[in-house]
Amino acid sequence: VTATDGVEQAVDACFDLVAAPGRDFSLGFDGGLTLAYSDADRTCCLTFTDAAMSGGRTSRCVVLDAPCRRLRVVGDASSLEIFLNDGAAVLSTRSHCGPPTLPPQSTR
Repeated sequence: VTATDGVEQAVDACFDLVAAPGRDFSLGFDGGLTLAYSDADRTCCLTFTDAAMSGGRTSRCVVLDAPCRRLRVVGDASSLEIFLNDGAAVLSTRSHCGPPTLPPQSTR
């Protein structure tokens, strides 16, 4: 995958990403899927950006009770599970996307 700084990074097809964002973030996944969080309104959205991959789905969003300070994204060959604030909110989808493109400050 290519990180937002242009550096290539190897990530397994099955992955478990854990991070402590502390601010707005956005992760792009191979296959046309984006996860974005806005700290201002505590909203996290999972959005299909490729109509061919979406199967008619567009996006799903959740408003958190507290700012997102813990993120876990678990993916395998056909699904993606997103846990926000240790499971206070969860987003899930079937998807055949690849692992996320990691910004430089993210933890794998």
